[in-house]
Amino acid sequence: MSAKIHNVWLQAIYDVVHQVFHKNVMADKALERCFKLRPKFGSKDRAFVAEYSYDIIRHYRRLAWILDQPYEHFDLEIEAVVDILYFEKNGTFVKESSSSVLEEKIKNSHQESAMGFSLPDWLFEHYQASLQDKNITELKVMNSVAPVYIRVNTLKTTREDLLQIIQDGLADNARLIGDFGITFDKKQSIFTWDIFKQGLFEMQDIGSQMIAPALEVAPGMRVVDACAGAGGKTLHLACLMGGKGQIIALDVEGYKLDILKTRAKRAQIFNVETRTIDTTKTIKRLHNSADRLLLDVPCSGSGVLRRNPDAKWKIKPERITELVEIQAEILEHYPKMLKIGGIMVYATCSLFHEENEAQIDRFLEKYSEKFKLLDMKTIYPSEHNSDGFFIAKLTRYA
Repeated sequence: MSAKIHNVWLQAIYDVVHQVFHKNVMADKALERCFKLRPKFGSKDRAFVAEYSYDIIRHYRRLAWILDQPYEHFDLEIEAVVDILYFEKNGTFVKESSSSVLEEKIKNSHQESAMGFSLPDWLFEHYQASLQDKNITELKVMNSVAPVYIRVNTLKTTREDLLQIIQDGLADNARLIGDFGITFDKKQSIFTWDIFKQGLFEMQDIGSQMIAPALEVAPGMRVVDACAGAGGKTLHLACLMGGKGQIIALDVEGYKLDILKTRAKRAQIFNVETRTIDTTKTIKRLHNSADRLLLDVPCSGSGVLRRNPDAKWKIKPERITELVEIQAEILEHYPKMLKIGGIMVYATCSLFHEENEAQIDRFLEKYSEKFKLLDMKTIYPSEHNSDGFFIAKLTRYA
C-alpha cells in the first residue's frame, strides 16, 4: 500500500470487520470499541475507518466475488478489499500491482442479483417476494450510504433558529427537510456539538419522523408508546404534544428505557413515564386508558439495512418467523389499552409483507367489530431517500 492509506487504518478496519463477522458485535458498537482503543485517532482517521468498515460490511459478498473467494467464510484480505473500494471511489488503485483484470471484475460485479447487492440468496428472494417490481429500485437505495437527518426539539427551539445556528459555524451544507428535520449534504460529527448536548435535536431518519404524526396527538392526551425502546418516537410525540399530557413508554427491555430517560433529560422532556413490561399485569393495568397507542413492534429491520448493513448477515429465516409470532402476540394483547374512539398506529422498520400488511389483515379479520383501518402505507427508501417503514393507522370504535 502507498502512503495514502496507513497501516494503522487497515488494522483498525480489520478489527471492526472481525468483530462484526466473528464476534457478532453490532457495527456501531464495534466501531465505538475500535476508537476507544485508539484515543490518538483524529477526525480524519475515524472518518476513513468508519467509511471503509461500513463499505466492507455492506458490500462483503460482492467483494468476495471480485476476489474469487467464498463470502461465507468472512475472512477477506483487508488490504485487497480496501484497494477495490478505493478504486470505486477514486478511479485509481492504491496498489500498483492491481491489474486491468481486477478492474474488469469490479465493473462486472455490479449486477442486479443477490451477489451484486451483497445479500444472502434467501434474503434477496425474500425482498423480491415482498417488493415485486420495486425490488431492484429499493435495494439500490438501501445499498447506498444513508444521509444524516436530525429532528429538531421544538420544545426548545424552532427549525429555522436551529438551522441558523448550524449554518453560522457548524456546517454550511445544512438545509430543512420534511416537517421536523434538517439534513446535511455530507457527514457531520453532530454528537460532538454543544447544541446536541443541550438537547436541541435528536438524530432520526426522515422516514421515522413520519410515524409519530400519524397518531394525531394533542396536548393533554394520554399516549402509550408500547414498544418504546430507546425512545426516538417517544420524544417526537412529546414535542407534538407540546410537552403536555402523559406519555407512558413501555418496553420489555429495561435498559432501553434507561437510555430513553437519559435522552428525555437532555431534551428537558418531563411528561414521559417509563415502565418495564415484566408481567402481563403491566398491560392489563392500562386497559381502556390510552387516547393514542403506538405499536412500533420488534421486526426484521429489513427496511433499515442502509444504516445497519451488518443486519443482513445476522438475520435468519427462522428469526423472521419468530418475529412474526411476536408481532401477532402484541396485536393480540396490546390494543386492549386503547380507549373507544382512540387511534392506534402499528409500525415496523420492515419491508416484508408478512410483518406488515399480512399482520394487519389478520388482526382485522379477528377484530373487525372493534377496529377499523384508517390508513396503511409503506415508506419506501427510494421515495424519501430514507429508511423503509410501514405504518397502519386504525381506530377503535367499540
